[in-house]
Amino acid sequence: LMIKIMSADDQELIRESLKIILSTKEEFRVIATVGSGKEVIEAIRREQPDVILMDMRMPDMDGVQVTRRIREIVGPETMIIIITAYDWGVVENSARQAGANAFITKPIFASTLYDTLLSVTGIERAVRPPGGTARRAGHHVLLVEDNGLNREIAVELLHMADITVECAVNGREAVERFLSHGDSFDLILMDVQMPYPGLRAFWI
Repeated sequence: LMIKIMSADDQELIRESLKIILSTKEEFRVIATVGSGKEVIEAIRREQPDVILMDMRMPDMDGVQVTRRIREIVGPETMIIIITAYDWGVVENSARQAGANAFITKPIFASTLYDTLLSVTGIERAVRPPGGTARRAGHHVLLVEDNGLNREIAVELLHMADITVECAVNGREAVERFLSHGDSFDLILMDVQMPYPGLRAFWI
């Protein structure tokens, strides 16, 4: 069974991050990523998703308004998960009355996303680790990334594969960790553009 998902958020980074997380599960297929309420309505007329992951604050209309329009078009079949950076309790009543099924608070962690998808779809396999991770289980990775959101997403994906992660936020910190216990790392994942570029000579 394949669950078709639409991701709706005006921030491209959020849309792409959700797409990356969901791509690790064979049960899910992202059929569309859109950046406004109008685009949501246009997209569901072309192909109806099973689940819509929708930001509460869209540039042209809020999540409650979009949810109400979706229900007018497709009825109750599509599950709608509202994503918000704020306390969703404030909008829960109005959103549920409009037809929302569940809520997720930003920042979005893979475990929270899968648990929510499990609850609204009933797909038991949704929270299993990705296939073939046994060979990677137990490895130790140094992750070097200065962007907090990217770092959180990468850590979640690695944890899903039973890989332990140690983080550094810039080149200097990465060098210090490598010099102190570099033998403990099986792999170093590093962003190509890091703070303290002057450390390049040290690496060479």
